[in-house]
Amino acid sequence: MSAESHLTLETLLAILILLFYTVSVPLFEKYHFHYMHESGLCMVIGIVVTILVMLISPEVRFDY
Repeated sequence: MSAESHLTLETLLAILILLFYTVSVPLFEKYHFHYMHESGLCMVIGIVVTILVMLISPEVRFDY
């Protein structure tokens, strides 16, 4: 895949993570879920998405 497609994939994943986070935080407050803070939820979402990307396409490397 070209560099442009990686940039598009990364941008799409970032937007999806932000959308999921903005939807899940009000649900946390509505159902009074006090076992985890919102920042912890954001970290869990990031870990899950990273694992899914690594399982789906193992050729993608995270070299930062």
